[in-house]
Amino acid sequence: MLERNFEKRLNRIGDYTPAQFPSQGQVAEGCERVSNTYAEFIKTRGYGLVRGGRYQFCPADQYRSLAALIFKADTDFSHTDARILGFDAFGMELIAWSERHNSITVNLLKYQIECFDLAAPVLNYPMPTPKKTVPLNRETRTRTILPTDEDTGECWDWQENRMYEAAVRKLGQLEFGEVYGFVPSLGLTGYNSRSRTLDNVQRVKALEHFCLIAQLKPFHLVRSNMGRTETIREIG
Repeated sequence: MLERNFEKRLNRIGDYTPAQFPSQGQVAEGCERVSNTYAEFIKTRGYGLVRGGRYQFCPADQYRSLAALIFKADTDFSHTDARILGFDAFGMELIAWSERHNSITVNLLKYQIECFDLAAPVLNYPMPTPKKTVPLNRETRTRTILPTDEDTGECWDWQENRMYEAAVRKLGQLEFGEVYGFVPSLGLTGYNSRSRTLDNVQRVKALEHFCLIAQLKPFHLVRSNMGRTETIREIG
C-alpha cells in the first residue's frame, strides 16, 4: 500500500507512462533498501516516464555502476548504500536513496550533491510551523523522490533560454532509458561555457552518458546558504 502523502503527490505530477515492470527480486530489494511504499510504487506503476519524458524512474540495480562512479567509497555516500532511482531529461537532477540519509539529489551537469541530513539549507526566513505533523521515517520520506517542481526536466542554455521543448521538436520525444545529453560533455567545457546550447545536445543512452560524465570531475556536497550555493566538501 502506498503511503498517503506519496500517493497524493504521485497523482499530482501528471501523466506517468510505464515502460518496464520490476522482477520479484527488484521489488523485494526495493522494499528492503528503500521502503514498502517504493516497492509498491514500482510493482504497481512500473519504472517509467513522467510528463512525457521530463523525468523517469529507473531500475536501481542497473545503475549501480553509475552510483559507484559518483559516490566512490565516501564515508557518507558509499555506493554500496546509495542507489539511483530516477533522473530528469538532461541530467540536471538525479534522485538517489541512501539507507542512512534517505533522498539525495545529484546534479550531474554541475557535479553537485545535496543531502538534507548532512547539509541542510540555510534560510534567510523562518520556517513556518506545520499545521499537521507527519512522522519522519523512510515511508513518509519516500515522497521526496517524486518530482514536484514544474521546471523538473528543464535545462537552460548559456543565454538562459529554455531547452526542453526545443529539444523535443528537434530530436524527438525521449524513450525510456534515454536523455538529452551535451556532446561534448559540460564536464569538459564547463557548465557556464557557451557550449551549453541546443546545437550540442543529442539523444543518448542515459547510463552510458551519465557514466562518462561522472568520470570527468569529482562531485562536491553543497547546500543553499541564503540563496547562494555553498560547497561543503569533495565526495570520495
